[in-house]
Amino acid sequence: MIKSQKKLVVCIDNCPIISQIMGKIITKRGYQFIGIQKSTLAVSSLIEIQPDLIFLDIEMPIANGYEICRQLRRVPHLKNTPVVILTGRDSIIDRVRAQFVGCSEFINKPINPEKIEAIFHKYLSLTNTKTEISVVGSLVPASC
Repeated sequence: MIKSQKKLVVCIDNCPIISQIMGKIITKRGYQFIGIQKSTLAVSSLIEIQPDLIFLDIEMPIANGYEICRQLRRVPHLKNTPVVILTGRDSIIDRVRAQFVGCSEFINKPINPEKIEAIFHKYLSLTNTKTEISVVGSLVPASC
């Protein structure tokens, strides 16, 4: 598979609103975006597309974010890909469990564009970024 020069960011979340908002934030920063809403398709899709960064919700039907992350860490070419938990849950147990399965970061909903931008700066090359970020996600409920 030949990868594009633009970094690829994937968001796995069963809420279409979150996927749409993350897509806007990510593409406005100059990155490619793929949203995956079915957790059962996540691992096989990620193996095929080999993203540079993954945002992952915890609460999803059938396969939760912890299980998806655990599976990704077993795939040789994805085991070092940054996985950022993006969730409405914020207990210490959730944070410890996320760390235990190999997540790189843990951030809470509602989506905070500044936190997303900080993730880009930490994990992705800055060559594909633009100078502004939209605040489209500031009013999204944490329950989504």
